Amino acid sequence: MRRIVSVVFAGCVSLLTFLTFSGFLGSHHWLLDITASFRIQYTIGLLLLVPAGLIVLQRRIHVMWLLPALLVNALLLGPFFLPLARAADPPTNPLRVLTSNVLAHNRTPQAVIDYLRVADADIILLSEVQPDMLTQVIQALSAQYPHVHDAAQRGHFGIALLSRYPLRTAQTHRLGINRHPSIQATLAWQDQVVTVYGAHPFPPLGADGTFRRDSELAAIQELIAQETGPLILMGDLNATPWSAPLRRLVNTIDLRHAAQGYGIWPTWWYGSSALGLPLDHVLVSPEWQVTAYTLGPDVGSDHYPVLADLVLP
Repeated sequence: MRRIVSVVFAGCVSLLTFLTFSGFLGSHHWLLDITASFRIQYTIGLLLLVPAGLIVLQRRIHVMWLLPALLVNALLLGPFFLPLARAADPPTNPLRVLTSNVLAHNRTPQAVIDYLRVADADIILLSEVQPDMLTQVIQALSAQYPHVHDAAQRGHFGIALLSRYPLRTAQTHRLGINRHPSIQATLAWQDQVVTVYGAHPFPPLGADGTFRRDSELAAIQELIAQETGPLILMGDLNATPWSAPLRRLVNTIDLRHAAQGYGIWPTWWYGSSALGLPLDHVLVSPEWQVTAYTLGPDVGSDHYPVLADLVLP
């Protein structure tokens, strides 16, 4: 019996180790890129195997087999959980941004409206927003958000930007193979021009879906590479921080995840939170300091909203 348990333990360790390292080859095949997405689950699984191995293995030294994979995943997750150095006295009036995939067929639009009212963000990006829902949101929150750039549409790729502050410029880009809408806008805040991008690329469903998503992220990367000054990219990007195209985007144009120092948790789930992935992001340029980062509540979608407070030190 103990031998069987040892074989099962070794199998679990081998599988998690293979998945851990195969994720680094995501640029070569879409399935390998999918394996990069479950870093949180790999880490939890490996951590659970440590006490299990110490209990069931005759030679406890064999628990060391899982350390390489555990170390790699810990290094990838570490920047999100280790506290960052911050200014001792940051400004008290942050720019609060919020991104929420509200689900195209959301049956509780009032839950979305109620949360947006309470969250009191300065800039809101809504994705998967249908024209009917956006009309309800605008009617309910027009006093808070008098400035709207509307790219809502039927289906799963409508998008809209709501702002407390006047938008100096705003335009809709049709990017990638599918030409789904993305938003580029600028606004004045604290005597500086802030650029905001909002996007919702195609989901990586199979090789074709992954190619379509990657084409949109590459096009967004090209646009942002031309920008200067404080910049924010947010939305349901249908990629985790460890996915090849998002890593390329972040590293190439010097952005960072607002979640760094605050923890990284699934914002989308498939049937169970155990299968959830962090697909919704707020990415910021080096000028920004993040003073708060949280996930919002269930608003009738399969995604949680993401809220971040940003300051310019």
